[in-house]
Amino acid sequence: MPQITRTEFLQLLKNPPAGKDEKAMPDPRQCRIFLFFGERYLCRQSAAQLQEDLATTGLLNLNPVDGDNEEPTTTLARMHSYSLLPGRQLYFVTDSRLFHSKTILDTLWEKAASANAENKPRIALKNLRALVETAELPIDTPTPLSELTGPRWKKIFGFDKPAEELSWADSVLFQSRDEVKTGGTSPAERYLQSFQKGLPAETLLILTAETVDKRHKLFTWIKKNAFVIDCALAAGASRAAEESQKEVLREMMLSTLGEFGKKIDNQAIDFFFDRVGSHPVAVVMETEKLAHYVGDRQTITMADLDAMVSRNREDAIYELTGALDNRDAACTFAILNRLLDQGVHGLAILSTLRNHIRRHLILRTIQLNSSGWHHGLPFREFKQNYLPPLEEVEKFKPHLGGHPYPLYLNFTRAATFTPTSLKQRLGLILKTEYRLKGSGLPPQLLLDELLFILLKGPA
Repeated sequence: MPQITRTEFLQLLKNPPAGKDEKAMPDPRQCRIFLFFGERYLCRQSAAQLQEDLATTGLLNLNPVDGDNEEPTTTLARMHSYSLLPGRQLYFVTDSRLFHSKTILDTLWEKAASANAENKPRIALKNLRALVETAELPIDTPTPLSELTGPRWKKIFGFDKPAEELSWADSVLFQSRDEVKTGGTSPAERYLQSFQKGLPAETLLILTAETVDKRHKLFTWIKKNAFVIDCALAAGASRAAEESQKEVLREMMLSTLGEFGKKIDNQAIDFFFDRVGSHPVAVVMETEKLAHYVGDRQTITMADLDAMVSRNREDAIYELTGALDNRDAACTFAILNRLLDQGVHGLAILSTLRNHIRRHLILRTIQLNSSGWHHGLPFREFKQNYLPPLEEVEKFKPHLGGHPYPLYLNFTRAATFTPTSLKQRLGLILKTEYRLKGSGLPPQLLLDELLFILLKGPA
């Protein structure tokens, strides 16, 4: 059966197909294996909704399994054992690592390294364990990751060994050496054999996963024989992606309010998302907080937002530069208005614009004074081939810090401008700063004029 979106699946639960139309989607309640993949919270929320619906069709016993610490042999043995408890047995495996493949090893490493840099050891451990399991690297290997030679690292993981110090990875993995086992038949293969053999009649299985390789044999089998539900938020910063994200988050907010019998003023909705951001967990938590705050009142107003919803995104002011780079006039002026309404000083906005354009100018200069950059350069090629030679140039080093992916995005945006246009923009900002300090004109008028020129000016 085809892969479907989270919205389509939830609609299918509300309105199951009637009759025996062969072209219609089957009733989810008649299926026994489900895979939810994508955004973690949306996966869990959708799977929980399925669980509630399944419980209405008869006695259901829940058997939760933490995929981070799962021993697949134990899970499969339990699923194929007949329970003494009456009713159906639902096994709910969250954060499954079954669908990883060697094609995403570099992604797993990036997530682990990023988590370590942000002092999130649990997430770093989760991704490192997935890395060594998927690469089928024996966890009891006498050679620590930091001591693997470059060629052996490339052979095992399929990407170049990172240049930075890797002792942190050895330290994190050491904690799990008794827990992670590789070699022999992979967990995914064992699951696939179990599915092909057939689960007991009263056994149901729900799997959730953030990352999947759609070419994986197990994924292909589930897609053909069971339900695969895509819970991913649209990626990227394009207008289409942002609209898709907003649609999902808006639906979550209104659904949560509906559970409390509340509504929200239309004019407050955009203001809500500007403060909360595009994080599903934050959207639900802040919505629930508002619903409790208004008490017996049915409608949430702008005043309620001002009182209860703090600005969760410290970097909200930097969204202005993103909209400006995309030449999205409506979004640019809307963000500016909200920043000024929230008391952000005009000079702070100018400072952000100046730093942003100055960084573009530096990166554009680096591009023009190095070889290898071209339009559409993939991230992997940027990281493995383009960036390392730049990091060896002493004068470039101060401008190449941080995680490679944000740096890649900055390089990509800078490439859309010429050095001359960037210098002109810096001059316009300086002129606006002088006028803001001494002309006595309203700050919004001066900032509106500046942004209008920047939006319409040459790249």
